[in-house]
Amino acid sequence: MLKKCVFFLVPLALMAQQGQQPPPPPQKVTPPHHEMPPITPPTGPLPERTVSFVLDAEFLYWYATTTNLAYATKYIVFSAGDSTNPGARFVAPEKIYEPRWRWDRGTRVGLGLKTNYDGWDIYGDWTWYYVSTTDSTRVPIYASNNLILNPVGTEALASPWLANGTSSNFNSIQTRWGVQLNQFDLELGRQFFISPKLILRPFGGLRGHRSRMFLKVQGNYGDLAQELARRTQKFWAVGLLGGLESQWKLSRSWSLFIDWAFSLIYGPFDSHTHLQSFATNANNQVTSNFDQRFRHDDLYTLQQVYDLAIGIRWELPISQSDCRLRFDAGWENHLYPGYNHLDANVSASGNGTTYLPAEGDLTLSGVVLRGQVEF
Repeated sequence: MLKKCVFFLVPLALMAQQGQQPPPPPQKVTPPHHEMPPITPPTGPLPERTVSFVLDAEFLYWYATTTNLAYATKYIVFSAGDSTNPGARFVAPEKIYEPRWRWDRGTRVGLGLKTNYDGWDIYGDWTWYYVSTTDSTRVPIYASNNLILNPVGTEALASPWLANGTSSNFNSIQTRWGVQLNQFDLELGRQFFISPKLILRPFGGLRGHRSRMFLKVQGNYGDLAQELARRTQKFWAVGLLGGLESQWKLSRSWSLFIDWAFSLIYGPFDSHTHLQSFATNANNQVTSNFDQRFRHDDLYTLQQVYDLAIGIRWELPISQSDCRLRFDAGWENHLYPGYNHLDANVSASGNGTTYLPAEGDLTLSGVVLRGQVEF
């Protein structure tokens, strides 16, 4: 009986053990190859395009200033008398006159190419701007050019830009100043989304620069004496450019933009000075008449340029479109530290007057209106 049970249970145990074995592992199936989606999807070119072109035109209305360019100082005779010397006087400055800075127009045009090579783009633009301004100041005629010999309260004018600097006095001084700018930028960039509402475009490239600045100062003492100083500087340079553009979308069509750039350009400053003087006496006889020109040796230097822009942007929807239109209204600031290399009168010695560069900053600021089409 026991043998019959053993023969009966052993086959059942073997069958149960076979039923508990795990199923064979599934065969590994290799999925079809797919490219990874971009981490920062690019914004261009236009849909279903491999490349698209960009054209833009900009109207500039800028305000230009240059530091260390004061053209006149007013001096006044003050009383320093006391009980022992009631007639004592001294001369001290009362006011310094800067040119009357002004706004003027400029233009900028650009051409670009957006590609489907990871969204890279190439963009170049040319900026042109010119501004000039005049100013003058006047005081009453005084008796003696040695100012301290005049009565208390006597006013006189002097200018560090004229041949004898502040040692010569005048009753009127006029000035004219101007600057002309031509600037070329070539950029390689990529515009992409980092969130549904924020677009960035880092870029780098080259900048070419050519500019000219001039200053004319004329001092007069009635009809008897006149001095004239003309100074010009020319600067051309090339260098590296880099920056970041950001676009903060408020809606499908409206957005804010904040852009900045920095460049280092290398080139020579070429400065020239032309001084003239003419004087006559009461009998209309010429007592002074000279004409002097000198040139500052070319100074090769690395010029920094800081650019900053902020504004509002409107563009048409581009979904399934063959064209994109964009309009910007913004404010730009451009700083050129140490740009003023006009030679100013700084001291006098036995060898004549010493002149050194004024080392002032050039600032261009103002409104920019831009229209752009991409096709």
